[in-house]
Amino acid sequence: MGRLFVVTLGFDEKFAVRALMRRGVGRDDAVVVFLPREESRDERAARALEALRGIVEGLVQGGLREVELNVGDFVSAVAAVRSTVREYGASEVYGSLSGGMRALVVEVLLGLMMLEGVRVFVDVDLESLRGYVSIPLHVFKAPRRDRWISILRALEEAGGVRGVSAVTGYSPATVSREIKQMKALGLVDEELRLTEAGRLYLRIHSA
Repeated sequence: MGRLFVVTLGFDEKFAVRALMRRGVGRDDAVVVFLPREESRDERAARALEALRGIVEGLVQGGLREVELNVGDFVSAVAAVRSTVREYGASEVYGSLSGGMRALVVEVLLGLMMLEGVRVFVDVDLESLRGYVSIPLHVFKAPRRDRWISILRALEEAGGVRGVSAVTGYSPATVSREIKQMKALGLVDEELRLTEAGRLYLRIHSA
């Protein structure tokens, strides 16, 4: 399987479609839309779902998977989001949470935040339609560790395990172990360079 895309839907499918196009959804990817139960949807929402269904079927081999949530039952809705996403076993999940009921959006967001060992990127479009905010949720879940902050700063300056060791005073073995953990969270790439997520981690925890 390719990547997993998760969307919420309101009266207009354009936010979800824009996010899929922006991320370059492909034939081998999977797309899941979370919806309130049918009795909570009106004609506008039904039309948006039908339009999204047609667009996704032309882009993704497996078509659109529709998952209804009992939005009024917060705990079951969050649990359903988490269990649904976990079924796919994806290492990276891309979410578009620009449409839909506020409660639905919050429940999907929290369900995504509960995932373990998964990199989750959430896109939220600006109301002006002139841009969007991309939020790497896994960065906000990463624990604040002074050692990580020191190593990330040293990587920007020195680079390499031995260079970081010389700057920080940590042993090369310790530096290698900590970098391995940060790689798993997407803070450092295979070339031992800070990723965008790594730079964000530094900004958040250095403020």
